[in-house]
Amino acid sequence: MKNLKRIRTARGLSQAKLAELANVKQATISRIESGTNNPSLAVADQIAKALNVSTVELFGIPELEQRFLEAFRSASPERQAALLTLLEDSQH
Repeated sequence: MKNLKRIRTARGLSQAKLAELANVKQATISRIESGTNNPSLAVADQIAKALNVSTVELFGIPELEQRFLEAFRSASPERQAALLTLLEDSQH
C-alpha cells in the first residue's frame, strides 16, 4: 500500500492510533508501511475505512483495475473462481 504512510501522516495519525481505528496491531501498520508485509484485502479494507479513503487510494490502483476489483468482489464465489482461473491461465 504505497500511499498508506502519506495518507496516515496527512491525517495526523500515529501508527498506533490508526491500528486502533482499523482494529489491527500497530506492528501490522509498521510492516505494511515499510513494505515487509502485504495486507490481505480484508485488512486493506479495514485500514481504508479507518482512514475514510478507498482501498484504491491506498494501493494507488488505476481506475480500470478498481472497477475490475469491485466487479470481482460482487461476483458469486463460482464466478470469482472462474475469473481467477482465467487470470492464472493468461499468465502461462
